[in-house]
Amino acid sequence: MFLKDPKAISLLKKDHRTVDKLFAQYEAAKDNHEKVDLVQQICQSLMVHAHIEEKVFYPALRGKVKQNLLDEAFVEHDTLKDLISKIDGRGPEDAHFDAYVTVLREYVHHHVKEEERDIMPAAEASSLDMDEIGERLMLLKTRLEERISEMEPEADLRHVAVLQMDGRGIRHH
Repeated sequence: MFLKDPKAISLLKKDHRTVDKLFAQYEAAKDNHEKVDLVQQICQSLMVHAHIEEKVFYPALRGKVKQNLLDEAFVEHDTLKDLISKIDGRGPEDAHFDAYVTVLREYVHHHVKEEERDIMPAAEASSLDMDEIGERLMLLKTRLEERISEMEPEADLRHVAVLQMDGRGIRHH
């Protein structure tokens, strides 16, 4: 019998699958404008996802999941943000653009694998209300996505428009 994932786990896994699909679309893309659009979607999705995990999911798991798993996840997010910042301002005509996107994809794949193998099962096995945490994740994600939609698109299509997260949410840098 198939059991439905609790809301928090379901939301985070859905984000993982969405980014996987975007990376696959990027790999198949031939047009440079399409590649830039996809990379922007990937980077924005990853930044929002990392932010909601850091502000809601991981703090809720403190004391319920091995501390080293959470510490490693935070460090991996920092590295992910560093990779995204290296993509920012580059375009497909840049010699390293595709390489950065490939490394980002591999890094995200590694992080997702560990998160789904180690952190999520431990979270599900805890006494935490994963549905309530899922509601909080969704609320913050919705607020962040609304802020993104209000931003003016960059005129330069090469610009990835990387978003910075601060205490208030998202801002362009």
